Amino acid sequence: MYELKEREFTLGKWLGAATYYFKKNIKVILLFVLLFGFALPLLFDISPRSTYLEPIVGQRQGVILTFVWAIVNTFYQIAIIVTLEESVNGNQVCFTKAFSRSGSLLLEGYLTNLLGGLIIFGLSLLLIVPGVIWGVYYTFILQVVALRKIRYKKALDYSKDLVKGRWWKVLGYTVLLHIVPVIIGLIIIESPIFLSSTLLYLFASFIIAVIGGYATVATTMLFLNLDYTTNGAVDRAID
Repeated sequence: MYELKEREFTLGKWLGAATYYFKKNIKVILLFVLLFGFALPLLFDISPRSTYLEPIVGQRQGVILTFVWAIVNTFYQIAIIVTLEESVNGNQVCFTKAFSRSGSLLLEGYLTNLLGGLIIFGLSLLLIVPGVIWGVYYTFILQVVALRKIRYKKALDYSKDLVKGRWWKVLGYTVLLHIVPVIIGLIIIESPIFLSSTLLYLFASFIIAVIGGYATVATTMLFLNLDYTTNGAVDRAID
């Protein structure tokens, strides 16, 4: 329908495909978002807006909650990622199967993401530009781990090779994808209306979490499109 495996997406085709598969799998995606992108972070007093505005959760939550949020975030992103490729291949994945599959990939996904983050951090200490460059190169780390069964440094290299020659395109798409939740998050932080109303705050936080789920869908669709058209990736099914 969206020529996923035939040619690289234009901006319109990419957003169209992401929206289509988000709607097609909306029950499973929203369940993961509700439980792990919204409710659980609130339980630990970690606002979902931290996904976009606070790479480190903050001093008052401490290192332990930062660690917990990173694991939770990795877990539910992988669950959405594996659901998406199966859907693209014409298979239906239920919540429990995606949950199980994500659990089996969690450690590898977290450690590979951590490795990429440490490399980006190290490069950023030298100059901000190298950190940004490699941050874009490593856009697809979790997709590579979850869908191509590649981990650690090889996964980073796989993502980098996929982005090469398309660096500006991937950067532009990523910025477009995340600008809306950043704006909403800033409004929540600065607006006394949201801060004084628990219901409004929760509603806005939930919307940000849903947009975060959509962002994972869109990033995965971009990965699949680039991987299929570049590497001729074959259909894979969840074991």
